[in-house]
Amino acid sequence: MHDKRLKAREWDKNAKLNVLIFLCLNKARLVPRAVTHIEKMSKKIGQYRVEGTTNKCFVTISGSSKKWKVNLKNFECQCREWQLTGLSCVHVVSVLIPLRHPWIEYCSEYHTVAKYVVTYNLPIHAIDDPSE
Repeated sequence: MHDKRLKAREWDKNAKLNVLIFLCLNKARLVPRAVTHIEKMSKKIGQYRVEGTTNKCFVTISGSSKKWKVNLKNFECQCREWQLTGLSCVHVVSVLIPLRHPWIEYCSEYHTVAKYVVTYNLPIHAIDDPSE
């Protein structure tokens, strides 16, 4: 029994290490705020159990038995945080970590460095003082 616990701890450490390595490799592609958000969400995944219903549809179940449907194909979560922010919520992260899908594919393109650069590439002109 003790050996199983040690193996489980080792697997957990390896999974967390893989997530951190992946985030570091993709930091150049996501803005720092998005990376920080995903890191925070990945710390909370132990609170959820994931059940797959189809290839891209899952149900995450919390310790208090609340359920949220996650549809990776349509980029939808029942909590609506994913749709509103464009960043993965804890339910989506709970699904993505075991599947080892690339994070960048499940974040809105507006959270990438490339889009950020395009947004602020044009000059911003000062507005004249209306009191003059």
